[in-house]
Amino acid sequence: MIELRRIVIVNWHMLTRADLDLAGDAAILGQNRSGKSTIIDLIQAIMAGGSPRLFRFNRSAGEGGGRSDRNLAGYCLGQLNEDTFLRNEARTHVALVFEDSEGSRPPVSLGLSMEAVRGQPAEIVGHFIAEGLSVDTSMLLDAAEGSVRPTQWPAVRRRLDQACLSNGGALLTPEDAKTFIREYMRVLFTGRRTSDPERFVRTFVAALSFTDMTSVEQFVHRYLLEPKPIDIAELRESIQRYREIQKTIADLERRLEALRSIHIQVEEFARLLEEEETCRALEKTALLVEAVGGLLSNLSLLQLKSGELRDVGVELERIDAEIASEQQTLEAVRRQLSASGVAGQRTVVDLEIRELDRDHGAAMDRLRARHLAAARAIQLLDLRERLAVINPGELFRALDGIEEASRGFAPPDWPKDPAAMDALLETLAEAAASRMEKARERRDDAIVWTKRLEDESADDRLQLTAARSGQVSLNPATTRLMDALRREGMRPRTLSEVADVVDERWRNALESLLVRDREAVIVDPEHAYRATEILRHGRDTYPGCRVANTRRLQSRPTVPQAGTLASMIRSGDPLAMAFVVFRIGNVRLAEDQDALLSGGRAVMADGAYHDGLVTEIRRTEGMKIGRAAAPLMEATLIKRIEERAAHLKAHRENATFFEDVIRRLEDCSRPVDEKDRLDAIALSLDGLAEKRADARRRLDRIAAQVDPGLLDAELRSKGLLKSFNEDRDELISMRASLKTETDGIRQRLAGGESLPGSYLSIAQRRRQFRSVVHNVGHLRSIRKRYAEHAPRPPARIAVEMVKLANDAMEAHRILDREIRSALGLYAMNFPDALEGYAQASITRVVRDWVSEGVATLEGNELIRYRNQADEAADRVSRLFKTTFIHELNSRFGELHSEMEKLSRALRARPLHGETYRLHEMVKPEFADLYQL
Repeated sequence: MIELRRIVIVNWHMLTRADLDLAGDAAILGQNRSGKSTIIDLIQAIMAGGSPRLFRFNRSAGEGGGRSDRNLAGYCLGQLNEDTFLRNEARTHVALVFEDSEGSRPPVSLGLSMEAVRGQPAEIVGHFIAEGLSVDTSMLLDAAEGSVRPTQWPAVRRRLDQACLSNGGALLTPEDAKTFIREYMRVLFTGRRTSDPERFVRTFVAALSFTDMTSVEQFVHRYLLEPKPIDIAELRESIQRYREIQKTIADLERRLEALRSIHIQVEEFARLLEEEETCRALEKTALLVEAVGGLLSNLSLLQLKSGELRDVGVELERIDAEIASEQQTLEAVRRQLSASGVAGQRTVVDLEIRELDRDHGAAMDRLRARHLAAARAIQLLDLRERLAVINPGELFRALDGIEEASRGFAPPDWPKDPAAMDALLETLAEAAASRMEKARERRDDAIVWTKRLEDESADDRLQLTAARSGQVSLNPATTRLMDALRREGMRPRTLSEVADVVDERWRNALESLLVRDREAVIVDPEHAYRATEILRHGRDTYPGCRVANTRRLQSRPTVPQAGTLASMIRSGDPLAMAFVVFRIGNVRLAEDQDALLSGGRAVMADGAYHDGLVTEIRRTEGMKIGRAAAPLMEATLIKRIEERAAHLKAHRENATFFEDVIRRLEDCSRPVDEKDRLDAIALSLDGLAEKRADARRRLDRIAAQVDPGLLDAELRSKGLLKSFNEDRDELISMRASLKTETDGIRQRLAGGESLPGSYLSIAQRRRQFRSVVHNVGHLRSIRKRYAEHAPRPPARIAVEMVKLANDAMEAHRILDREIRSALGLYAMNFPDALEGYAQASITRVVRDWVSEGVATLEGNELIRYRNQADEAADRVSRLFKTTFIHELNSRFGELHSEMEKLSRALRARPLHGETYRLHEMVKPEFADLYQL
């Protein structure tokens, strides 16, 4: 068992230096004013950690009744009376040394270091708990110049720390009294922590306090009767205490359940964060693999194409030599043909045939153009349903006729009947011209809607960006008005910026009832008139904006009544609170329908609003009030952007569709020149065909006059040249293609960071990869996960990982809001809430706080031993109900017997020749108990 074995004193009252060794049961004896209470007060001061709030110094023999006049400064300075001090300033060290009588535990020393100056309170400069060390005054003093002085605290601390380390112990130097008490309790009481150190110290100090005996009743209670009171007050207190314990247990269990629920959410949040990080790492890995593969592919392909380009160059040189040789042969044959005299005739006829071929081609081009316009118009028949909005009855009838007449025919056989087809096309032109305006109207409407939706989507994206950064989403017009007011030197703010929702359960009701008032602009009262003037003059620039008349609001109440919707908003801006009270200060909070309809304005949490006569369901238009509105608004904005994207796509498709329809109708309705009419084109083609046939016959007659051998040689040379030229053209085309490909490969290699296969891309993706893959262990886990997806293309893996990462990010953002909402509810219901939970890191601060809270509550003895506590409470209740009366009779009988014994003893021992007798009387407050 550990016992107090030494009291170490340096400058305590009249004791300058003392090591008081104790052994076994010790008593402090002496005459009045000999210093007994001085030693007791020293023990109190150390055990209370020097906290005046905890110790209660005893009165000396020279002091009157009531509380003692002594204090720490008086003891340190050696105060003898109100004006007499042994020391004007002092440095004091006191300590208690505890040792184990059986020697199974090392010694423990507790102590304080104090400094005091006359006229000022004493300052505790150090607390120490020295494990394994038995402190004495030699460790607390310095010898210098023939005198001994108390050592300064930093030097004492170093000296004790070295001594503890050499003895295999440790020195603890807590900063405050409460920590000091908790730590020495842990050290002294075999490592068991106590939940309430202050309670222990108060009990200990009470045990050391002197108590006067003021009455015979007190003497009887304290020294004659056995101290086992069961008076009704104590029993009631016991029962009440047990009931309070049960209530405390229920409250602890509710807290534990709430923390466990938050703990599950926090762990899921951490898992989602880790999943997002892993998916991002897999994405960067896939992109790096894609970049490396692309680079290697480009380098390999560049090497291959460069070799092919060299081979093509060699082959092209050989073909050029062949062409030059064959051209010399052809020139020789032609010189022989010229000598025969028919070459000039052939040249004239060849020129005529080429001219006729050009004319025939031009006529066919005009015919094909007419056919293409008609064919494009016929394709509109497949769009009957979409074109119904332009009333295309006549147009479709004309197109049906053209389709019927054109079926199975194409130029040059189309049209079968040119004159009839011209008539049908003229009818189509009139119908197309009549529907053109309707088609333009539809196209213009689609363009207008596209522009409007693009602007709205851009605003939504700006609001989404603001929401993700925690800013309140304001209407652009409101923002412009506030900028204008700031330029005038004002301090504008909206209600949504300076107010917060107290209870998120009533957010929908607040947002739906305030509606446009959420963006009401509030300025200081002296600027209200000018702000209103700016709004009036800029009515087109600031549509839908509002300015509050704060000159009127400054005299309005700013504190809402409890139970009203206004009480669900708090703000540090009195003008904003006055505005809220003015608007919704008379709207009651209704928990059910009966309360909603009980009279006056009332609202329920689901948005049901009763104005005193009519009930309606109010819908909120986005979240705007307070800092918590931004994350709540994020999901709404994302949904709205997605919906608008679908509408925008439809309107863009409509604009493109009707633009195409207009082009087709314009082609059909365009006026036709006489030479482009189908009958004129058909007549021109027939005449050109006859002329070409005649020219061919004349060319054949000329050829009959020439030596067949020369003609065959010429044809053979031309054929070879044609073949060589075709090969040369093919090689040139191949060379150009290969140059283009090699240039393209080099461009890809020298491309930007966004082009896979380039040097910059692989460098950039390597940096991205290193930014998410932190070490070799992480790389191994990522490689293992990537191997599961390896058979698929890297680009596809990257896309899938981005989707999974975004899904995880969206999920943990939603969970973030839920966790902070749960923390807010916890803060409303329990006193030990986490400070700053709205901005605290969930994976670090919140997770540690929740884990510590769960561990603390699960280790709480009240929860662990609840069944025993319930059983004890039940047993005490039964005791009160069944045995109290018998016990009461026994106690009164015992009291009467003891009083009789005392009276007989007094009669047997006269004092100054007189005898005395004690009489018991019932106090009025206990008369009912005595009668019972």
